[in-house]
Amino acid sequence: MCSVRFMVLCVDESVDVFYSDGRRLQLSPCGSEFMIEKHMLPSAHPLQPRERVRQRTRFAISEYKTLVQNALTFRNKYATHPYLPEELITVEFNKPFTGAITEVEWPGSDSCTAGPHGEIAVCSVDGHAKLVLSSSGEEFTVEFISRSSQNEVESQYLQSHLHRSTCSLTSAGASMDHLESVVKAPDTERLESTRLKSGKVDAYTRVIQQHSRALYPQMWRYPLSLAFTHRESKKTKINTVSGQDRKGLTEGEGRQTCQTGLKTQLPKPLPLKCPSPHQHRWRYDAVNPDLLEQEEEVTAELVKVLWCKGIIYRIIDGVIPMVEISPGDGSVIRSNGVLANYFTHHKAGAAHGDAAECVYYLCGLPPDVPGQLYSVQSVVTRGSR
Repeated sequence: MCSVRFMVLCVDESVDVFYSDGRRLQLSPCGSEFMIEKHMLPSAHPLQPRERVRQRTRFAISEYKTLVQNALTFRNKYATHPYLPEELITVEFNKPFTGAITEVEWPGSDSCTAGPHGEIAVCSVDGHAKLVLSSSGEEFTVEFISRSSQNEVESQYLQSHLHRSTCSLTSAGASMDHLESVVKAPDTERLESTRLKSGKVDAYTRVIQQHSRALYPQMWRYPLSLAFTHRESKKTKINTVSGQDRKGLTEGEGRQTCQTGLKTQLPKPLPLKCPSPHQHRWRYDAVNPDLLEQEEEVTAELVKVLWCKGIIYRIIDGVIPMVEISPGDGSVIRSNGVLANYFTHHKAGAAHGDAAECVYYLCGLPPDVPGQLYSVQSVVTRGSR
């Protein structure tokens, strides 16, 4: 099987994947459709257009199924709301509709556990969700149980009430968040009654997402505050951390850690069918992966996350956008806002949480050292572009 050269998640949560054999796969923002461009034969005429195949994601044929699954896993890891068709997920268990898992309860303070490399883990009371703060304290991973995508009232509601669907310029997550705040319609109640009578069961799977502590969904705010407070307490060898010592922890997050526990909603999966497939925006521009490899060209689309050679590059949106690089060793390299030529490396801490920081200047990056896991020069240079 061909290897992946680049994977890009755009701000509208569409996905663009480039392969070493010249193929290109695009996934719609809602995840329900994909388009793959086949590679050109050497004997093909220069003006001959590339062959394109467009299919529904859940019905991907065997030739493309593995490619689609990998692209969908990448999307779900960094998108706000996952797309989880039963045909492409690993089912953990089945549960009756009456006992749908939509929220989890988190424990109070003093419920965190420290890993061997300095990471901090917080597990929900029911065991359906888990948050792990990296040893650098700058990014975290969440693992939670989610119901598979359904072909039901979510699609019907979006079709009739939302002019800008999950495939518009706004993200898919914004539409779903708006949907959650609306009172149930009579059609919804009738549908639920029908499902109860039919005894329908829902399939559940395990979803893994990774977020930056600089920008993350607010549903993870409370467990993150627990983990970060525990990290600071362990680092300073005291049980109570003053407000000045809680670097990066807001006043609201500090108040939450004093509670005995809190229930939070889990990310809702997107519906199986997109209500507005005609709004899918496929990119037909010719992008040369070789130039991307040489750091001489970047995609014209607004990028949210880029995967390249196992390294994750994030764009942290804000008044002054920042670039965040995750090499995969638990550390984080982040640009310094207005000082775009400077990058701060938040290194992974040891078992006692003694993480260190160092600053790189773009025009004076340290030389590569034999045996190191990645090239600081390469990843910082690519991140700056």
